[in-house]
Amino acid sequence: MYWACIRKYNFFSNVWIAITRKWSFAMNIGDKVEYYNEYKDKLVGVIENIDSDMDSYEEVKLKNGVPLYYSKKMKKYVPVKKKNIDTIFLTVKNTLGKIDYIMLNDAL
Repeated sequence: MYWACIRKYNFFSNVWIAITRKWSFAMNIGDKVEYYNEYKDKLVGVIENIDSDMDSYEEVKLKNGVPLYYSKKMKKYVPVKKKNIDTIFLTVKNTLGKIDYIMLNDAL
């Protein structure tokens, strides 16, 4: 995570406002991520794959931290719905060579 400072002009009061926001890094397949295992140990691994428990999300990909699924109706990749984000998980290969399956929200 990093902090970014954005300067924005406020037309109502004729002043510049500094807005500070916290941004997270976008992750893609092949990127290193940190996560906690079941024993609360902090591990580092490489994202190998992204998948879903839902049958309707057959083709899932990760682009700049946003999980996308192939919509048959629209015939293109669209973002996963907020209510279904808990069905998305990552396949991560840690530094010891072990494969772990973690939820998308568990990646630090």
